[in-house]
Formats: sequence, structure tokens, C-alpha cells
Amino acid sequence: MKKQGSFRLFRLTIWFIFSLLFYNVFLYANPLSDSNIVSYKFLGDNNYPPYEFIDENGNPSGFNVDLLQEIAKSMNFDVDIELGIWDEIQQRFEKGEADGLTGMFYSSERDEFMDFSFPLSMVVYAIFVHDKSPVKEKSDLQGRKIIVQSGDIIHDYLLDNQIASSIIPVENPLDALSLLSNKMYDCAIIGKTPGLYLIKNHNIKNIKILPDLFNPTEYCFAVYN
Repeated sequence: MKKQGSFRLFRLTIWFIFSLLFYNVFLYANPLSDSNIVSYKFLGDNNYPPYEFIDENGNPSGFNVDLLQEIAKSMNFDVDIELGIWDEIQQRFEKGEADGLTGMFYSSERDEFMDFSFPLSMVVYAIFVHDKSPVKEKSDLQGRKIIVQSGDIIHDYLLDNQIASSIIPVENPLDALSLLSNKMYDCAIIGKTPGLYLIKNHNIKNIKILPDLFNPTEYCFAVYN
């Protein structure tokens, strides 16, 4: 079977898995024979726990990675997963260096040139502040200095809506929290789950999350259409 045709099968498999909520999906899958195994390359974020990250052994890990590997195993595909700095990963994907992304937030703009799976998760973005921050709620963001992950969908949102006086893009959510912990800027806007995960695992004490959240965003596998 040609790679292009089997990759379409791979896309459909992802849709079926999520539409059926995993119910009996592997009983009805049609994996390729061993002699026709094909390989796909997927790129992702190296520091977006618990979804995708590099573990203590230097290997790709996290929910997205585990799920994609299980899909490939069940459908008899080989999947090469490489994680890196998110902004650079997006640029490489746009250059055609991979077949897909292990995690990408859905937007109508991105949907113009990408195909998305059903959501792996619904991620809520939250405002994180240090104990001396002037930001107390979402309405306080106007004119503030806000840390975001470079290339993240919330980065696009802030630029499009001209909310902040200064946007400070960093490589990953941990860098955002580290800067914030040192009280260098007013706040950080990152995914709630990754943020809380990193605060707990890195024992960051002087940061809290505000209750005023952003609307949930669909987090999916993505391939170019």
C-alpha cells in the first residue's frame, strides 16, 4: 500500500477512535500486514506536561505520545516522534519536515490548512500571577506585561486583540513560570493543567492562579490537509 493511502487510513483511524470513545475500536481496525508497514514522523512540544515532554531518560513521553504510539501499534504503523522547542517545531512542520503534530490547538484559521482529530483534551488557559502582581482579574490585563509561550494560540489571541502593552514570548511554560516567580513581569497566560503540573513538580511557591479563566480550547492531533 502506498504511504499516501495508508496515511489517509491513519487519519480516519484517529477520527474513529475519538468518535467511538475507544469502544471496540481495535476489534474492527484493519492493520496493514507486516510486509507493508509504513513509518510516519510526528513532531511535538518538548516541555508541555503532562501531554508531551522529554522524560528523565531523554525519551518523548506524555499522554499524547502514549496515545499516538498505541494507535500506531494497533494499526501496525511505525511512528517516529520527535519533540523540541514549540516555535521551532511549528516552523519545521510548516516546511513539510513531518507528517503530523502530536498536539495542536484548534482554531478556524489553522483549520484552513490543517486537518484535526477529535480533541485529545479541552485545555483551559489561565492567568498566573506572583504575589505582588497588579493583575487581579482578566479585566486587568489591558496594558500589562504578559508572558506567553512563543507560537502558542494564546500568543496569537493577545496579538489579534491588542490586549497587552508588552508580550514576552518564551520557549515553554516552565520558562514563563520561572520569570514570573522572579517577579519580572505582571503575569503569565498558559494552559491551566501544564501550569499547575509544573508548579507542583518544580516546587514553585510564590505563584497562584486566578479564577478568571479563558474559554476551553480543543487540543488535537494535526496533519496538513
